Amino acid sequence: MILAVISAWIPIHAQIGLKINEFFTDKFQYQPDVTSIDMQGAPINNQWGDLVSLYRSVTVTKPHHVNAIQSAVKADGVKATSRTATSTDGHISYGWYCLPKQDGVYRYIILLSPPENDKPTILIYIEGRIEPLAFKQLILKKIPLEPF
Repeated sequence: MILAVISAWIPIHAQIGLKINEFFTDKFQYQPDVTSIDMQGAPINNQWGDLVSLYRSVTVTKPHHVNAIQSAVKADGVKATSRTATSTDGHISYGWYCLPKQDGVYRYIILLSPPENDKPTILIYIEGRIEPLAFKQLILKKIPLEPF
């Protein structure tokens, strides 16, 4: 898999006002135990076509990062206009959230967080013009949800 890191070109205003914003800052993304992917433009068009304009993700394994991400997603998830989530004892294993449009653009949060501490948690933020139902169908093809 080829990872494209283009964070210098990604507009940082995309998640402003969301609790998850802190996980897409340089301070968080450049920690040695964090893996991040930021894409827009040609790299994302090759993968998603012109329906998605911004893709950002962070992958973590440390429990304190997982807990912080869980809290932020729960807080932002309250604002969602549509959501699907699976949780056990308050831990979100899988969450899909469609946030209110901003400047005519749909915004999505996806959380993949297995309850086992030895598996990575992945937080994804995507925005674009793709409508929620079409996005959900597309994302199910692109992101494997097993064993979620």
